[in-house]
Amino acid sequence: MEKQYFGTDKNGNEIFKYTLTDEKGNSLSVLNYGATIQSLIITDKNGVKKDVVLGFDNLPQYESTENRTCFGAVCGRVANRIANGEFWIEGEKYTLAKNNGPHCLHGGTDGFDKKFFDLTDAEEDYMTFSTFSMDGEENFPGNLSLSVKYTFKNGLLMIEYLATTTATCPVNITNHSYFNLDGKGDILGHKLQLNSSFYIPVDDTTLATGIVTAVDGTEFDFRQEKVMGPAILSWAGKQPSAKGIDHHFFCDSAISEYRKFGTLTASDD
Repeated sequence: MEKQYFGTDKNGNEIFKYTLTDEKGNSLSVLNYGATIQSLIITDKNGVKKDVVLGFDNLPQYESTENRTCFGAVCGRVANRIANGEFWIEGEKYTLAKNNGPHCLHGGTDGFDKKFFDLTDAEEDYMTFSTFSMDGEENFPGNLSLSVKYTFKNGLLMIEYLATTTATCPVNITNHSYFNLDGKGDILGHKLQLNSSFYIPVDDTTLATGIVTAVDGTEFDFRQEKVMGPAILSWAGKQPSAKGIDHHFFCDSAISEYRKFGTLTASDD
């Protein structure tokens, strides 16, 4: 594993870029700021190396509050939007920061994408990062301990999360990488197939409505592989505030087993 200084964050923490490289020259680089995937370089079928995720080259861009992209970062405590920035647990109301219009997005103003993570374990093909969120942080209840393990070998990436809390609390952790398998340009020519017969629509604030809806006859029917561009542009025409397809899709297989959910293919493949 290679370790490279990346900068010092606003809280005085030294931020490093840690890189795993496999036998084929594929590499994964992760920052201990937000446990962020900064780059994922993969060799394509023609032997060309491509960085297939979006990322910044310097720390200030990740720290920016004006353009919170969360490129490659861990999002939490709750990824996506909490309606009206509030929730109830056991009869008690919790009010959160409204950092996305009327809603709370990605855990609030200082979500996990802005947190310092310790590198707690590493070998030649994996690295584990850990962080701690105190009771009351962003007004969520209970202390929360989180570890994120990235395993990378033979060009395959696996991410595992383990979160424990000292109180009942909503927890929904994810990685917020943006993939471009072409390594440049847009993704309108990418091909997508999903084993998903149902999705959840969003309203004009991109909040999930909670209404489970069949994909039949919609832009969101990817059960058979198709080019993404027409679906993205069609949806944008119907909802101008949309910045792309930003919806929940249900996996058709049983939830108790590992299963293939979908396949994304580069435009030139």
